[in-house]
Amino acid sequence: MKKGLSKRMLVLIIAIVIIVITTVIIVININKGKEKVPNNGGNNVETPKVEEKDPETKPSIDGNENISESNGIKVNKSEKMKESKKIETYTISNAKITYSNGKTTFTADVTSTSTTKLAGIDVKIKLLDKSGKYISALSAYIPQVKPGETQILSASSSSDLTNAYNYEIVKE
Repeated sequence: MKKGLSKRMLVLIIAIVIIVITTVIIVININKGKEKVPNNGGNNVETPKVEEKDPETKPSIDGNENISESNGIKVNKSEKMKESKKIETYTISNAKITYSNGKTTFTADVTSTSTTKLAGIDVKIKLLDKSGKYISALSAYIPQVKPGETQILSASSSSDLTNAYNYEIVKE
């Protein structure tokens, strides 16, 4: 009985050692490439190392020159996103896409070009890559807008959609 018990203990000890070694390797790999920098409270906070080509700008993200990242917030800076788009008697302009804390937010200015007050409409924002291929779509609602008035259009997603280059907006 002692022999069977000691074999079980040996197997248990080996299993524990393997788990500890695996955990240590995983922790080392997760922390690899991070450096400690002081934050406002004086505590050290780990942040990923980023090689900067120019101190004023961060390098492109995943080969996309239209994305910048600062303090964990990714921002789409494609000029195509800022161009005005038309849907019915609305002009959509100054579109912005940001990704932070696991959420993409699309915002844009909506201006009524009508001479009368319009009811709101449901729209679909189709995000496109640089070659014009569909990436994803967001549903949104353009609220009731008075003639000449500008409101904010907003939509969000849990996916990172900052790699969009352009967008189309269509009535749902």
